[in-house]
Amino acid sequence: MAISILVFFGVMFIPFLTWLGLVGYTFLTFAVPFMTLRWWIKFHAVRADDRDFRRAKMTVIAVSVLGSLPLVARLATAFF
Repeated sequence: MAISILVFFGVMFIPFLTWLGLVGYTFLTFAVPFMTLRWWIKFHAVRADDRDFRRAKMTVIAVSVLGSLPLVARLATAFF
């Protein structure tokens, strides 16, 4: 889901699909941080030694940091 932000960003530069790319990018700008927060609330207390779970936790941390940057930038430009 987080990679699709880049896809919709790229679609914004294709003629006649600009609106679709803008709507998708805007929706995912808000949805990705919300979904990663939801995942973290649900699974943060799980203690597992599984490598895949550790990798999933690191992926969620990376996506939440990188996914929140466009949201912070959008909110900063709206208020300043």
